[in-house]
Amino acid sequence: MWLASEAIRRLGPGPVSMISTLGPVLTLLLGAWLLDEPLTLAQLAGCGLVIGGVVMMSRRPRPAATAAGEGG
Repeated sequence: MWLASEAIRRLGPGPVSMISTLGPVLTLLLGAWLLDEPLTLAQLAGCGLVIGGVVMMSRRPRPAATAAGEGG
């Protein structure tokens, strides 16, 4: 719990929440690798959707007010 609080303090809640959504994907992949758990097509599709969502949210454009303040 302390590590999560420290991550929020250092990075902010937005990036930490995006990274935390990758937890189930990592769990699936580690289970398949270390425990020889079977991966289904639905699980792989879900992993793709989660990763795609994280990428999409991390690349979204910044609000106009922030962009206007950068120039000067």
